[in-house]
Amino acid sequence: GTASITPVGKFASAASFDGTSHAVVNGVPARLVGLTDYSVSLWFKSNSVAGTQVLAEAAETATGTRAFRISIVGGTITFNLGSATFNGPQVQPGEWHHLVLVRSNSNVLGYLDQTAIITSSSGLLSSITFSPNSMNLGADTSTANYFNGTIDEVAIWNRALGASEISA
Repeated sequence: GTASITPVGKFASAASFDGTSHAVVNGVPARLVGLTDYSVSLWFKSNSVAGTQVLAEAAETATGTRAFRISIVGGTITFNLGSATFNGPQVQPGEWHHLVLVRSNSNVLGYLDQTAIITSSSGLLSSITFSPNSMNLGADTSTANYFNGTIDEVAIWNRALGASEISA
């Protein structure tokens, strides 16, 4: 099924996910195909932090891996790019959080509520780019690992955002 719209988002209405079958499935915007520099931002509030719950994921078909995945795994914020995994802090259900993933070639920065939680340079990332395959909100690209909560204000940039832009 698809996500429902709730009037109670972080800033206005938002997408609500039930944790069992709701997701938003889209193709990757053409302006992002082939990029190695990009930024993904979203606000979320989880109803539960149990198991693996994917907030957003984009596939990368050339290598059969992910361009990116932002998830909660047992309460821990997790960013995946290609075969690299970056773990952030724990989050609690019922609280709004702002997540930003920034990729600049092989450098990865992750922010939670305007605080840098991940800084890494990984040679594993140099060949991972967006492909025109699929991008999901609320589940992974095989439509599993459903998110239970609300996602608001999703934005994707075709460049790496700077720290001052994230904290603004």
